[in-house]
Amino acid sequence: MPSSIKNRGKIEKILLQIRPDYLDAYGGDSTQLLKTREALMRCGIQVDISTELEPDLTEYDLVHLFNITRIDETYYQALNAFKQDKPMVLSVIYWTLDELENCKGIPPILFENDQGLSKIKESILSTGKSVNTQYLSKNSWERNIFKNKQRVVLHISDVLLPNSRTELDLLKHLYNLSSPKYHIVPNAADLSFGEAKCDEFVKKYGLKDFVLCVGRIERRKNQLSLLYALCDTDIPIVLVGDTLDKEYFSLCQKYASEKTLFLGSLKHNELGPVYAAAKVHALPSWYETPGLTNLEAALAGCNIVCTNRGSTKEYFGELARYCNPTDPESIKKVVCEAFYSPRQNKLKDLVAARFTWDKAAEETILGYELALKTHSTKTHPGGRRKVGSDMDFEASKEVVENLELLAEQQNTYIAHLKKLVDENLIKIANLERQIAQNEEQIRRLSEEISSKENSIRELSASLERIRSTPAYRVYRYFKDRRFF
Repeated sequence: MPSSIKNRGKIEKILLQIRPDYLDAYGGDSTQLLKTREALMRCGIQVDISTELEPDLTEYDLVHLFNITRIDETYYQALNAFKQDKPMVLSVIYWTLDELENCKGIPPILFENDQGLSKIKESILSTGKSVNTQYLSKNSWERNIFKNKQRVVLHISDVLLPNSRTELDLLKHLYNLSSPKYHIVPNAADLSFGEAKCDEFVKKYGLKDFVLCVGRIERRKNQLSLLYALCDTDIPIVLVGDTLDKEYFSLCQKYASEKTLFLGSLKHNELGPVYAAAKVHALPSWYETPGLTNLEAALAGCNIVCTNRGSTKEYFGELARYCNPTDPESIKKVVCEAFYSPRQNKLKDLVAARFTWDKAAEETILGYELALKTHSTKTHPGGRRKVGSDMDFEASKEVVENLELLAEQQNTYIAHLKKLVDENLIKIANLERQIAQNEEQIRRLSEEISSKENSIRELSASLERIRSTPAYRVYRYFKDRRFF
């Protein structure tokens, strides 16, 4: 890394903040945070990680937040930095979820072509929650609050660190960001994947030259469409990743051919031999920015097939193949082309030259320096934020308006929830009355049964007394001998 970046000395200690389950529900944001930390520390910067919502930020020069696709924790972490007047940057990690929301991650054509799926369509579409797509499980009230939390975080951050120009343009369009401070920090991959050997994997599984898909098995990653598209081919498929959506995983298993291998979750440092053994890495997701596993697989020499949604083309240009995630025929055509084509190293060389974690750290530090400069223009020399400055008036106005709108929406939603609670309390009261009535009826029936049982016991006792009399024995004597 250039010494001009490494030794400027303006930034000594920073805090990275992310969702609390970033290790248990490991995702791309987890890798980005951990690899960024490693690279920044190689530059001599002290880096801490926190998942708390309101940590004390006194000892830090700057706060670096990750991910607004899952916004709740990021929102409170951002407000905390804003309240403590601390410079703040945001690795946005964002793409719109609207297309995914509209079909719950299942391409409509699958229902048209498969009667079995069509029969359980309502059940499939009624579920759709996963760690990366909280948005799918929200009603319209919650989605409005969700989007306005995103809008507030975008407006109060000093500098945005999008992964691409495509991502930045989308944010500006959707969230009315007229002139945001930003610095593009491309996603990256570890160069060690370029040196990985396949021998270990081939020896263990007896597989080489297959279609690989690395990523959590979920609707956003669209593995079902990949399996559906290739189910009538002889191409072997290997899927690596855990799952939190059991119903979706069951559908994937249903459409997996005999040549499909589910490896489950692997540690990040265990992926190298798998990439090295694969011929193609396919990620037909509903969006990618551009997908860390695509970069890793490219370094390992895989032919890359990726979605045409998101920022994939900005990264890979003409060196990858692109498919339509809604169309299994598109996926099949492109994956087969990649599988039956020779490997090529141009993309590997491109990733090694432009998309490494050290280069990402270099760009990140430039973003930090811009944030310090931007933040200082918003404050007096003594450290307090300027009030009413012409430079910051419009931005401050937008922040206040968004916070007021968010508060209004939350109050409206709370009133809506209170109404639902009242309605449910009435239903509960009616059920309690019905239960009390049923209990009274059961009590009366129990008393009646008890009375009948007593009568039966009395009759049984009387019968036993009759059977013990001499007259009854004479009766039985003549009856047994059929005298009458």
